[in-house]
Amino acid sequence: MPTVAELKSRIAELEGLIYKPDAERRQWFIGDHLAREGSIRRGDIMETFGVSTPQASKDIQVWLDAHPGAMSYDTSAKRYVRAA
Repeated sequence: MPTVAELKSRIAELEGLIYKPDAERRQWFIGDHLAREGSIRRGDIMETFGVSTPQASKDIQVWLDAHPGAMSYDTSAKRYVRAA
């Protein structure tokens, strides 16, 4: 069972997401989705945030620039996969 301090920390993190600008929320989403699912595609961002294909591509590129080597594009699956 989580401690009160852990719960307060998680609540603060979630509340912070509500107030983040959209670009920051999308960056957080990319990292979280990659950690949970092991991969991400532009469509995941587009469906979740209602952004265009070029915007989703830009978001992925910004994330890649900030986290070099953390994921790579799998051409056969047509998605970005978490680095091993």
